[in-house]
Amino acid sequence: MSDLDFLQDPAPPPQVRKRGGLTLGTWLVIAGVLAVTIALGVQLSRQLQIQPQAGEVAPPFRLVTFDGDTITLDDLRGQIVLLNFWGSWCLPCRAEAPELQALHETYYERGLRVIGVNWLDSEREARAFIAEFGLTYPNGPDLREVIAKQYRITGAPENFIIGRDGVVVETIIGVASYRNVARTLERILAAEVAP
Repeated sequence: MSDLDFLQDPAPPPQVRKRGGLTLGTWLVIAGVLAVTIALGVQLSRQLQIQPQAGEVAPPFRLVTFDGDTITLDDLRGQIVLLNFWGSWCLPCRAEAPELQALHETYYERGLRVIGVNWLDSEREARAFIAEFGLTYPNGPDLREVIAKQYRITGAPENFIIGRDGVVVETIIGVASYRNVARTLERILAAEVAP
């Protein structure tokens, strides 16, 4: 052996023998990636579902109010309905509550029924919210999110103006201001008077 033999290419490393199949860690990583992908797909699917839009028949609902009364959309046929989804935890809902109460007071005699659907809230917090804002229109909890699923709610507040015939007139994602809702109501009422 010469003094320069150490400069020659070293021997290749021994072959690492691979076992058949994947390791438990690899399976866990694959399962985790798959779970995240499915969760993202479900969320994206929910976001692509849109709420009932103008011209569509409003989904029927049954709401038991905090006062124990039962209200259904069928019971309200012949009235204009403002269906409001809200939560006491929702800051825009706090801004909206006095506007809805004012609409209720102004338009009740002309056929408007404001119905509050409390979403993702505790009864204690919801009742405190109702008392704080002096809400006199009916409100009730959406137990198990039955109504929210029918209307495909993604956040609060969300509002639906439903005509006397049960058809959605307008969908309002976000705060329903007095001025904007009143404009829609006046348009509905004027169309009823027009020949």
